[in-house]
Amino acid sequence: MLNNVVPTVQLSEAETRANSIRVQIAMVRSAKEKAKEKREVLDAKLHENTEYHKLALEIESLTSKKTSLKKTLFAGPEIQVMVSEIKDLSKMTKDCQLTLSAYLEDYEKKTGYDSFDGKKIIKNCRLTDAK
Repeated sequence: MLNNVVPTVQLSEAETRANSIRVQIAMVRSAKEKAKEKREVLDAKLHENTEYHKLALEIESLTSKKTSLKKTLFAGPEIQVMVSEIKDLSKMTKDCQLTLSAYLEDYEKKTGYDSFDGKKIIKNCRLTDAK
């Protein structure tokens, strides 16, 4: 009988935490949406200014030309090699960071210390869509 009570209490705590998480997710979404709306209003206000609007159109044209030239340059074999090397280094960096994170988490669990070499160990949790 006692076994049935404990999971109910834990489930209640879990539900409370889950509800708190859902509330925070909703607040983040709401804040992002409000900020997006404010940015759109600001952008429209800026484009009401003739000088700003003219300059924005010139920049858009130059950006298009820059993008076109960049695509042409990226088609070259020398650039392709560099891009590949950069991607490999980025992947290696990410893998090393994941390994370091696991080591630091293990270090923290085994030693009880929340810092290493004078630096605080920080955990970064976030939600991503399940794949």
